[in-house]
Amino acid sequence: MGQISIAYGAILGSRWSTTEPTLLQVRNLKVIEQLPSTDTWPFLTREMFALAGTNPESGHYRQQVIHFGASFKCLEWDWAEWLGKFEDLLSKLFWDEVMLHLHSEAIGHYDYYYESLIPLNFYAQTPFTPNQEWQLIGGPRYFDYHDHAKCLEQDGKTWRYSKGEWSLVLD
Repeated sequence: MGQISIAYGAILGSRWSTTEPTLLQVRNLKVIEQLPSTDTWPFLTREMFALAGTNPESGHYRQQVIHFGASFKCLEWDWAEWLGKFEDLLSKLFWDEVMLHLHSEAIGHYDYYYESLIPLNFYAQTPFTPNQEWQLIGGPRYFDYHDHAKCLEQDGKTWRYSKGEWSLVLD
């Protein structure tokens, strides 16, 4: 029997308003709706996500919140692959911040914080393109069953993502 891993958090959509106030939020919704209902391991599916509506009464005031979460069997051993799928999704969305948490019975708890590096007025330009510049601060990007100490050397490091490439930010 495996141990439980829970990945959960929130994607905070862009606060930028276009001439059409909910344009970016509707585009985010369409991207989430295009996720598969079933997926190969490690899973990233549409049902793992929930979005508030597009008006204050339904939970949306100036910034969209996209909630996500799921429980898995031993996700940490395939964490790098799952992060790759998750970050591919982020590259298709319009967002400012992301909080991701990994709770694992096997290796403990880790927090990940993604922050957009594009200026707030980036979306004043057309055509609108999703965020391709961000940094990640937090836990390891991968876990190795055989060398856990080596993996933990990454904990708390800052990573920069720019147009499909990752680099470690040196202190």
